[in-house]
Amino acid sequence: MQSITLSECFRGAWRDTGRALQKMPLLILVIFVLLLAAECFRDRLQISSQLSAESSSKVVFGLFSFGIAILSAIVASILSVKVIRYSLFGDTPPNGDGALRRYLLLLLITTVGFIVFLLAAVAVIVGLIFAMKRGGFAHGSTRQMLTISALIYALAICAGIFVCGRLSLLFPHAAAGGKLLWRHAWQDTRGHFWVVIATFFLTTLPIMIVSGSLGFLRLYAVTHFDASGLTYDIAAFLSSAATVLSVVTAGACSAWVYRRFARELHLSAA
Repeated sequence: MQSITLSECFRGAWRDTGRALQKMPLLILVIFVLLLAAECFRDRLQISSQLSAESSSKVVFGLFSFGIAILSAIVASILSVKVIRYSLFGDTPPNGDGALRRYLLLLLITTVGFIVFLLAAVAVIVGLIFAMKRGGFAHGSTRQMLTISALIYALAICAGIFVCGRLSLLFPHAAAGGKLLWRHAWQDTRGHFWVVIATFFLTTLPIMIVSGSLGFLRLYAVTHFDASGLTYDIAAFLSSAATVLSVVTAGACSAWVYRRFARELHLSAA
């Protein structure tokens, strides 16, 4: 745990982002090409499923989209691990055997856990609706049910974000080659949740604005332009570039947050 201010985290993360782009151009180019190919392939599947009247084509599109999302996550994780290790150790990182495997395992566990939170909220909402209907309360009270359902779902999302924020130090720790020490990560972020969230938010805010704008342009292009043109490919190109930059920036930011708050995790690795 080092004495680092929020401003130093912000400047250090963006400085390491620029250095990583300079130090590993080949890897970043390969990752970009893979993400771009996945985006273009998904767009072509979406176009064909929209033009087809068969419901099976939409099922195929959904399955392929799920597979593409998994592959994209793996590819992005490779880049994230490389950036985190570079930001933490510079040009001479220590042996990182198993770092990517533990990082992917952590990503899988946290993603599944977040989905479970949401599914549990849906189950509570459905159960509540049935209970209200059986009790006769639901008659003429659709607005109340919608309000309660939205509140429960929002609380589940907030709970998932809180848990992920408290465990966020595990990602750079795993990338550095450390073990998945859940209790240590939870202890290191005790009382620092809002600072951790604020650091990630402020550091990645410029990228989120750019990515959000590109996402809007992509949606506009998909809904307003001819599917046979180059519009989709251009949108996929910009989207993939924003994704790569987001991964690099988030990786560098997580390394600086790890420097600032990881105490128990550092002691366990000593």
